[in-house]
Order: sequence, then C-alpha cells, then structure tokens
Amino acid sequence: MILRSDMHLQIPLIHIVESDDLYLEAQEDVFWFDLLRDLDWPSLRVVAARYYEALWQFNDQQARARVDPGTLRPGLVDSRCPI
Repeated sequence: MILRSDMHLQIPLIHIVESDDLYLEAQEDVFWFDLLRDLDWPSLRVVAARYYEALWQFNDQQARARVDPGTLRPGLVDSRCPI
C-alpha cells in the first residue's frame, strides 16, 4: 500500500508564463492579480458547485418560462444553496 506520507510532490516540468501575466504582475495598481494567482481555489469547489447548480436551475426556469409563462415559480432554486 502506498501511503500518502510516502508520496512526494512533483513540481511541473514546464511552467508557461503568459505575457499578460507579466504585465499585470508589474502594475502597482492591480492588487487583485496576486490575490487570484495565489488563491486557494480547491477549498472553494463546493461553493462554486453550488453556485453553478443554482445558476443552471435559474437558467432552466427562465427557459421554461419563455416556453410556458405559467411555469415561472419563485423559489425554484434549491433551498440548500445559500446563494
């Protein structure tokens, strides 16, 4: 059995740096670039999944309402979704 403590992190062999990244990094007034680049995005996957599920439900509800205006129901978005 391979234990997670035995596994080593392999750094990427190729790291592509886009010219627009270098430009944004050099701008003093673009404080959000470093925030987004260093963002711990894996911890936000659950929130993102809930958001996109609610967005899909909203878009589906709107599409149905265009076909049959009587199907528009308030509160169609899942109540478990805090968005």
